[in-house]
Amino acid sequence: MLLLHVPGATSFDDLKTVGGEQLPTFKDACIQLQLLEDDNDLEMALSEAAIYQMPRQFLNMFAMICLFNTPQNALQLWNDNKHLMIEDLLCQYDNNVAENIALHHINMILNENGMNCAMLGLPEPISEPPAIQHMEEIQEVNPEVLNIEQRYLFNSVINAVSEIDRGLETNHRLFYLDAPGGSGKTFLFNMIHDYLVAQNVAVSTSAWTGIAATLLKNGKNSSQCLQTSCSFDRDNSLQYSA
Repeated sequence: MLLLHVPGATSFDDLKTVGGEQLPTFKDACIQLQLLEDDNDLEMALSEAAIYQMPRQFLNMFAMICLFNTPQNALQLWNDNKHLMIEDLLCQYDNNVAENIALHHINMILNENGMNCAMLGLPEPISEPPAIQHMEEIQEVNPEVLNIEQRYLFNSVINAVSEIDRGLETNHRLFYLDAPGGSGKTFLFNMIHDYLVAQNVAVSTSAWTGIAATLLKNGKNSSQCLQTSCSFDRDNSLQYSA
């Protein structure tokens, strides 16, 4: 970008020199020359989201902004908004531990896309965080609140997982659920998720659209999901998708 806008440059240092001052990076030179947009729009988006999003959702949104919107100063965005991302964690941990947990979560999302906190100028998480998987609130599992059809699927899945855990052969490894909107599919999926997590079973959830994924516990978007299904493997893990 600088090569297109800085006339007569004879070295890389020339490209980084603006108004007689040599800046540390090419990016800083672009910002000084107003060749890049600032972070005002991103700050406004975060301010608006803070009104209605829970801390975990807000944390995920910040990670997505870092991935796809290339903020000019990700560290400043983090410092301005981190208190909103760790609000729920402060009920259990002190400020430093809560920030470290949040950074681990951000770094995990960045790693899935070939990036990390250091590449964006964010603080790097240290040590291992305490139980990140429990950041999502686990609902009380009470199968008695399920209707007959819901309870049938709940019991079928739990029994099939139990059979594999005991080393028994089973043909019941894939379950298909079809029901109209508002009939309680997501409620059932999340109850299955919470029950198995409480049993120390690794559970992975995904959905065809991002909106649907936000309704599932720890849900992620997956372009490979074509229908609502749930399956599990011999490693005692369960995967289900909507």
